[in-house]
Amino acid sequence: MISGIIFVIKNGLRWRDAPRECGPHMIIYNRFVRRSQPGVFNRIFPELTAKGQCPND
Repeated sequence: MISGIIFVIKNGLRWRDAPRECGPHMIIYNRFVRRSQPGVFNRIFPELTAKGQCPND
């Protein structure tokens, strides 16, 4: 699921363009929204970028 979210954000895609292996696009979107509200991704993404670790590169 996280790979799908990162893939969409990194490539500037619509949620429906997420790879099918990541699951249904509405579930990916809903999980992104739920985790964005408490700031989960605001803590995760800077760590990933600092380490240069991004799935699907």
